[in-house]
Amino acid sequence: MGQGLIVGGSALGESYLDPKITRPEDVQKKSEEYVRYDHELAEKLPRLKGRFRWDLEKYYRELFGPYLPKD
Repeated sequence: MGQGLIVGGSALGESYLDPKITRPEDVQKKSEEYVRYDHELAEKLPRLKGRFRWDLEKYYRELFGPYLPKD
């Protein structure tokens, strides 16, 4: 969901928008949706909240193997 957006390397549930940065309207909307999604996902999966991307990739690799399931 964050593809094509400039987002920081925040842990799951900790993303935010810097109000000092101006973005084009479409990018601003997508960025707000991304932050909202990140926070909602952290609420739904509290055991993963606070983990960084590489931690999540490792978690899912160990759980499902080298490839994520398609369904």
